[in-house]
Amino acid sequence: MAWRNLLESIVQSSLNNIKKCVEEANADQCADVLVAVADAVYSPLKPVDAGLGEARRLASQISSLLANAFIQLSSASGNEALVEETYRRVVELVKTQEPHTMTSKILLEAGVGLEPAWAPEPREAVAKTLKDYVEPEEELVLRRRRREPRKPNPVRDIRKTLRDLGRRDPILARSIHDMLAAIGVPL
Repeated sequence: MAWRNLLESIVQSSLNNIKKCVEEANADQCADVLVAVADAVYSPLKPVDAGLGEARRLASQISSLLANAFIQLSSASGNEALVEETYRRVVELVKTQEPHTMTSKILLEAGVGLEPAWAPEPREAVAKTLKDYVEPEEELVLRRRRREPRKPNPVRDIRKTLRDLGRRDPILARSIHDMLAAIGVPL
C-alpha cells in the first residue's frame, strides 16, 4: 500500500531527526522535532481520515512510539534532564492550532510531497508519553506489601506498541522494528 511506504519513510526521517537532537542535547530543538514528528506522521493519513478516528489512532500510536524512542535514546546517553526540559516545552507547543514549521522539513527529507497537516491526538500522545515518564503516576490500589511504583520503561512500551501495530499491519510494524534496532534502541 502506498500509505505504508509513506509512513515508513516518514518514520525513518523522524528517527534520524530525533537521534540528531538527542546528540546535540538541545531541549527546544527536541520539543520542536517531537511535535513536528507527530504532525508529519498524521499528514499522509489525513486524506484517508474518515472521521471515525482510525487514522488518528494509528498516528497517535506511531507518535507515542517515536516519543518512547526519544526517551530511550536520551536515557541511554545519560541525559535524563533533557526529557524533562523537552516535556515542559512540548506542553506549550501542543496548544498551537497549525502544523509545526519543521513538519515540512521532515516530509521533504522523507521524500513525501504532501502538505503538512496536524491533529490534536498525535500531539497529545507525545505529550502524554513524556508526562508518564517525567511524572509517573502512583498506584492507588492498596496492597499488603508496599512497593515503590516503578518508572515507566520506554523499551517495554515500544514493544507493546509494536505488538499492537503488528496486529493491524505486520509489515509496517516489522519495518519500524528494524529502523529502531538500526539506531540502537534495544528491542
